[in-house]
Amino acid sequence: MSEILEQTMAQYDEIADLYDAGNDRIGPFRRHVEEHTFWNIAGSVDGLTVFDVACGDGAYSRALAERGAKVVAMDQSAEMIRIAQQVEKEQELGIEYLVQDATELASVGQFDLVTAIYLLHYAPSEEALESMCRGLRANVKDGGRLITLAFNPEIDPARADMTKYGFRLKLPELEDGAECSIEVLLDPPFGFSFFYWSKDVHVRALENAGFKNVVWHNSICSPEGLAEYPAGFWDGYLHNPHAVFISCEV
Repeated sequence: MSEILEQTMAQYDEIADLYDAGNDRIGPFRRHVEEHTFWNIAGSVDGLTVFDVACGDGAYSRALAERGAKVVAMDQSAEMIRIAQQVEKEQELGIEYLVQDATELASVGQFDLVTAIYLLHYAPSEEALESMCRGLRANVKDGGRLITLAFNPEIDPARADMTKYGFRLKLPELEDGAECSIEVLLDPPFGFSFFYWSKDVHVRALENAGFKNVVWHNSICSPEGLAEYPAGFWDGYLHNPHAVFISCEV
């Protein structure tokens, strides 16, 4: 693992105890847009085997298990896994948690579905990005799928005001490998950095790893979110999201 990637991922050990508070701050966005879009893509997971890569504190891992999936989850941050395992002790959903570097990921098993929420944009180089994709591919069985959520390569920085959704982006000139950052608007705010990669680089990395039928998905808002907030509240995000779901097959 490169020193840059190690430093980038180590930031999650430092903010692990703030993560729940951060999730509360951006909860409406995650619930009504991010998670609603994810489940619209994933469909039923009842009875499926799922490998949740870059699981963080296990939020998606638990949601998958609650919907009937048999889940193995991993993250590079030992502190995030500690939090996830503590929740597992309380809820006993049968999730197995691992600490593992996603750029050095071997085959843990052969899964119907591999998920990687907010992973690929932590690759500091195209080589690291392709390594992540090869590791993901090694865990998808023939006929299986990958669903990943990555920073939007087509975002318009001039229209990227996300403050009303609970976070703020700091974007340089967007070129492959550019370092970006995001702040969750607590008091005081906390944040973390990541890297920009173009759409072509994403597709090349996924296809070189052995994935096919790469599809980019538009964000959608839940009916509950549309009803709960004023008309047009979500338009700024839906028309210029900071992250985009990608699905592909083996």
